[in-house]
Order: sequence, then C-alpha cells, then structure tokens
Amino acid sequence: PTGEPITREKLERTEASEDYLFSLGFKDFRVRSRDGQAILQLKEEQWPLMAEQRQAVLLELKKYYKSIVLDMEVR
Repeated sequence: PTGEPITREKLERTEASEDYLFSLGFKDFRVRSRDGQAILQLKEEQWPLMAEQRQAVLLELKKYYKSIVLDMEVR
C-alpha cells in the first residue's frame, strides 16, 4: 500500500504465502499485505477451493499475518 515501506520480511512472507496457496492448486491469485493483514484476491471460480481449504489456509497464513481476509471484489 502507498506509504507503507517494502521490507525483505514483507516480501518473504508474501512469497511464502503465495507459494503455499499455489501448492494447494490455486492459480491466478494475489496475496496483498496491509498493516499486518493478508488480503487474498482470488478469481470467483476459486472460491469453492478456498472454502474447502479454509482451515489449512488460515493455519498456514497465520504464521505470517495477524488476520486473513478474502477480497470479495472479483478482479
């Protein structure tokens, strides 16, 4: 986000989070970081997979972020 410094730690946790989601079968997505929160941006057709993998995703991403949210605005 504008005004928030980019750090090595932020880049590493975003990369680790995206690698994990990719390993679960997600494609064409982003993990955004804002104020210690992960914002997941997925295509609508991937929402069922997120519902199935919700607990696993929360468990893994909570290692890096204080909260995890799904951006409901399809891009």
